[in-house]
Amino acid sequence: MDNAKNEFIKWLNKNQIESVSIYTSYNSKDYDYYVNVIGCIDSEFYNACFMIYEGQESIVYKDKSHKYTGLSILEFLDLSFWD
Repeated sequence: MDNAKNEFIKWLNKNQIESVSIYTSYNSKDYDYYVNVIGCIDSEFYNACFMIYEGQESIVYKDKSHKYTGLSILEFLDLSFWD
């Protein structure tokens, strides 16, 4: 999960991120892993939330044109915006 999060942050940096906010909650009572990354590029927001809940991995990705929920790590890394 950390690898997917890091790849998203690298992509934001590669595309000249203007700002980024990262909210992290490891080992909370609700999630085993929770990292929400919000980046801004050219006044457009890109959000990816990386979660592990009761051993189940899930990623939510949103931008102005897209919203994907319940993605696996591989599905997230295969999204077309990486091109």
